[in-house]
Amino acid sequence: MSIPSRIEQLACLLLKDGIVLDYSAESLKKLNTWFCEIVAEEIEHGNKTPSPELLSLCNDIGMYISEIILRSSDNLHWKFWTKSKKDLLYQRPVITGFNVVNAN
Repeated sequence: MSIPSRIEQLACLLLKDGIVLDYSAESLKKLNTWFCEIVAEEIEHGNKTPSPELLSLCNDIGMYISEIILRSSDNLHWKFWTKSKKDLLYQRPVITGFNVVNAN
């Protein structure tokens, strides 16, 4: 349920640098360039592990990319995975509805 507000916060952050998140391929290119610059700055400052802010940003970007994927097909949707506690995806949101079987 938090995805729309997280994407909105990401959009506000990027708008400060003139990047509009409109779910287009062009917005992904600009987002990629912007993100690479952010990561380069982290490295320049000697950060050997991602900061909590960078990890949060990665999650938000993942949500944005996921929404682009969801918009590409009416069959795709979010599902909260609860099949097996041994499953890597257990209690995580995943995109389902693809018409190919994943052996994993």
